[in-house]
Amino acid sequence: MNLKNNPNEVLKVTNLKKYFTSGAGVVRAVDEVSFSLKEGEILGLIGESGSGKTTVGRSLIRLYDDYSGLVTLNGKVISGKKINRNTNKFMRKNMQMIFQDPHTSLNPQHNVFSILKEPLVVNGILKEKYADFFKDWDLVKSTFKYTFLKEITLAENSILKMRLKTTNMLLEKYRNFEKLNFNNFQTYEDAFNALLVFYEDDQAFGNQVINRYYDVSEKLDSLYRRHQHEYRTSDLEDDEKQLKDAKRSLKVAKILQKITLEKYNATRELKDLKIEHKKLLHTKRSNEQRAKNVFKNYIIEYQKDYKYYKFGRLKAIDPAIYNYNYKKQLINQLAIKKLKSVYGKISFLPAQEIENLIELVNSYNAGLLKTITSNDKIFDRKDIENQIKTKFQIDLSKYTKLSDKRLENANKKIAEHKSKMDQLSEKIKQMSGNSAERYPLSEAENNLAKAQEIYDKITANFKEKFDKELAIVLNNQAVILVDLKKANLEDKILRDKAKAKLKEFFIWLKTNPLKTKDFDYKTLVKSYRSKVESRQDNVKSFVIEQKLLAKDFQNLKHTFGVIKRPWSKWLVKKIELRLIIFNALEKVGLLRQFAYRYPHEFSGGQRQRIVIARALISNPKVIIADEPIASLDISIQAQVVNLLKDLCRNNNIALIFIAHDLSMVEYIADKIHIMHLGKIVEEGETREIYNNPLHPYTINLFDSIPKLSNANIPFQASNFSLQYLMEQAYPNKPKMHFINQDHNLYANDEQFKKWTSKSKSS
Repeated sequence: MNLKNNPNEVLKVTNLKKYFTSGAGVVRAVDEVSFSLKEGEILGLIGESGSGKTTVGRSLIRLYDDYSGLVTLNGKVISGKKINRNTNKFMRKNMQMIFQDPHTSLNPQHNVFSILKEPLVVNGILKEKYADFFKDWDLVKSTFKYTFLKEITLAENSILKMRLKTTNMLLEKYRNFEKLNFNNFQTYEDAFNALLVFYEDDQAFGNQVINRYYDVSEKLDSLYRRHQHEYRTSDLEDDEKQLKDAKRSLKVAKILQKITLEKYNATRELKDLKIEHKKLLHTKRSNEQRAKNVFKNYIIEYQKDYKYYKFGRLKAIDPAIYNYNYKKQLINQLAIKKLKSVYGKISFLPAQEIENLIELVNSYNAGLLKTITSNDKIFDRKDIENQIKTKFQIDLSKYTKLSDKRLENANKKIAEHKSKMDQLSEKIKQMSGNSAERYPLSEAENNLAKAQEIYDKITANFKEKFDKELAIVLNNQAVILVDLKKANLEDKILRDKAKAKLKEFFIWLKTNPLKTKDFDYKTLVKSYRSKVESRQDNVKSFVIEQKLLAKDFQNLKHTFGVIKRPWSKWLVKKIELRLIIFNALEKVGLLRQFAYRYPHEFSGGQRQRIVIARALISNPKVIIADEPIASLDISIQAQVVNLLKDLCRNNNIALIFIAHDLSMVEYIADKIHIMHLGKIVEEGETREIYNNPLHPYTINLFDSIPKLSNANIPFQASNFSLQYLMEQAYPNKPKMHFINQDHNLYANDEQFKKWTSKSKSS
């Protein structure tokens, strides 16, 4: 995938800020973080603990909802103090988060099936899938009735053949097992292993049957989807297509017996206009709410900046720093007042225009700050206050006029639609209720009769051939069932004999001549019984699973219309849900059988895969992975990282990968942002940053990556100095500098020259 040529931007973050307030003051945990992500793109977010990486992720997913800045997901604004229910639902569906500890996402009291089902229900995905499936379910069943019946019968035969085959193979093992003579073995262990092989074979054969059930179910599901698609795209045989069109024409003809064609068309047009009118009103209301929400968010940001500079002023000892903070405090105070004054007048500005308005205010404030003079040898409050109050004169009328214009256009469009609806409604009232010349119903009925006749003739010919084929298939099935019944009876008898053989082994163990002085009968028996019981439990679990799968297969017949009951729809819903969850598990490399287990039954890597499956099941646009491999074994980390990378590429999912492991970030990420104390200090393409790090903090991070070349050097405490931060103190304000299209650096002008010159000289 060529990400540079991919125009589909799914996430855009502009000037993200997150403040935490305490008794000690206001802390900027995240300060003006901006980035964008395209489909399938992976962003690595790295930095030491406390740098703000996790805060960025939690803010985006709205675990912290009181953050500042503008965030758009797939073109829709999801930032703001409050978002409406639809926007929240949209965000939860299209953005998911994976946490460091999988237990935080897994309820230990629920099995995996329930855990994966939850996001489908909460986000309304299951309801949508059911509605889509059932909208033409009856028509698909009737159209492909004979095809479905044949395929279901063949599938059932395939399962029965596998059951018969494995049962016969197991019976052969039983017969050999029965002939075992324990006196022929040299050691207890050899005798016991010969006994144990039987249970392992029993388990292996059971697994083959289970796999056949799953394979058959998957193929049948694909068959239904394929024929459903054919029906929806009218990719049907000519006779089927003609019958479908004739039925639709007759339905319209019956309606036209009661009203004229003109009135029928006008009524349909009015219905479309009402739907469009409703959409226009909803769009107007949504745009107003969104604009107010985004604008209010910026006001809150200014209020927090006001508190930040107020605390900075109160803590300042140096008069110069005191005066600087006081200037910023007063300018923010007046900006808040100005923004509040236009709050009700910008209700119809799009997010981009609001962003432009805020950029204008920020630019004006920065320019005003430069014009305010002060005596930095004293706390020059009065002079600063007088200057700012006199000079602060910003005009935002351009944006209020733009909002008024958009409101006027929206109201005009709604009024035009309303007028058109009223005119058409009045016109319909004046139309005659009955048709003077009735629509030729007989013609539509004749067309349907002809189409039905052709369809029935072709179907009869097909059915005659089909019945012969089906009779052969059913005859084969009857033979298999008879053989299987005999085999099952013999299996039951031999299983009883196997239990007797097991008792014989333990008696032999007690009385055989191999025992020595060190022989501990009780300990050995306990050990052997434990191993046998473990194998027997496994066999039982496979038998239970086979019964459940057999029941599921019978339920599958309801999907294809082979069995029809009043509760068929309910059973089909259960089958659809299972298929969705099984597919989600298979995507992350887990077996379908795992759906009915609980979180404590899995390893750390498997639990993390379940969490990934939970994140993927809603088909999100963006996934935030907050140190997803930190708590895993080294051997498992690579598997999880490869899985995430492949899933993102194959499903066009954008990924924010937060981690401490720099080598993993280098491997997985397309671009990286290095964070320190809430700021992005360096950003760009992964290869460019790793080959040419410029910021002192980035260089220090990369020096800490373990290499073979320094494997013999003992670990040392980091001696990284925060000197670069002191160099950025007032008035040497830093900014993001452009180095090339793949590399940006956060520094003041002097630092930029120094750090880039070092890179060139080296």
